[in-house]
Amino acid sequence: MSFVKLYDEGLVNAIGVSNFTLPHLRELLKQCPGTTPAVNQSLWSPYYHQNKMLMYCKQNDIVLQAYSSLGGNCCELLNDPVIKKIALSHGVSSAQVLLNWTLQQDIAVIPKSKQPKHIKENITLNFELCEAEMKALNHLEEGKGI
Repeated sequence: MSFVKLYDEGLVNAIGVSNFTLPHLRELLKQCPGTTPAVNQSLWSPYYHQNKMLMYCKQNDIVLQAYSSLGGNCCELLNDPVIKKIALSHGVSSAQVLLNWTLQQDIAVIPKSKQPKHIKENITLNFELCEAEMKALNHLEEGKGI
């Protein structure tokens, strides 16, 4: 039985998708009208983001949920000089800058950590990135060849 059928029969309250690109979302809504996913989980970081997909999700009431926002197993993102400079100016960690960058775009994010120190940092986001900082982070993708 398909998820759409389960949804149509009221057996599930919502459907979510993962790694759907803009063409995937458009095709889903075309093939299954009235079955808009509640969430699309997607890779999202300053090194990789799809602004057209974000706008489409917002226009269609689909929550974009970021994963690997802190760079996953790679520390390159957390050690990026631009991110570190912004973090230093706010007296916060690079991870906190990345989380705020995501949240300030109205993107849901679920950071993963097993360390109590990092879990506490992940919920202590009592600062805001200014427009210039947001732009600087948005442009980090350009030199990464992604």
